[in-house]
This record gives sequence, structure tokens and C-alpha cells, in this order.
Amino acid sequence: MSRESLDKSYLGEGEFGQVFRAEIRKIGAVAVRKINLEQHPDLFSSMAALIDYNHTNLIKPIALLKIDQKWCFITEYASNGNVRKKLENKVSTDQSVKVNISFYCTDNILALHNCI
Repeated sequence: MSRESLDKSYLGEGEFGQVFRAEIRKIGAVAVRKINLEQHPDLFSSMAALIDYNHTNLIKPIALLKIDQKWCFITEYASNGNVRKKLENKVSTDQSVKVNISFYCTDNILALHNCI
């Protein structure tokens, strides 16, 4: 995984930094999140704790490593995209869909709370 290949696969920017799509042999597509730890110093320990955690409704964390002097959080690639963006782009999303997503989010928050 080189900087050149990441630059060509830029997906966007989240709260914690830039996100790229990459391919890793034996794994396939992954998301690479370049993390700005200077702005979020407590993020490293939280991400490290998630590496060994597995939950049905969470994107699977794969690794936390340095690429080109930047900390990167490698996760499975969400081929269906970002749920928040999908909800924001839909003018009228069925209320039952929003309720189901809320339940999944609540379940995830409780699971993470118990994990960390």
C-alpha cells in the first residue's frame, strides 16, 4: 500500500481525518483512515481496543499502523457507503428505516461501552 495508490483512491474526509480505499492481498478491499492523533490524542487507545473486538453491526477493525509517518486505522470496506450520508441525501426516508437504524446504533453504542 503506497501513498500513490492511496491518493488515487480518496473517498472523503471524516471527523478524524482522510479516508481512502485500498486493496490488501488475502483480505480484499479495505478502508484506510489517516488519523490526526495530535488533534485527538485519546483516539489511539480506543482504536487499539477495537482491533480485537467483533460485532455484527460494526465495521470490522483490521489494524492500526503507521504509513508515511501517519497513523492509519485499517477497517473492512463498507461497499454500501456511509449510513449518515444516505440518510442526509434522502428527502423522505421511511420512518421505520430510521427507527431500525436508531436501534442498531443504540445496540452498537452499548456493545462498545461494554467493550472499552
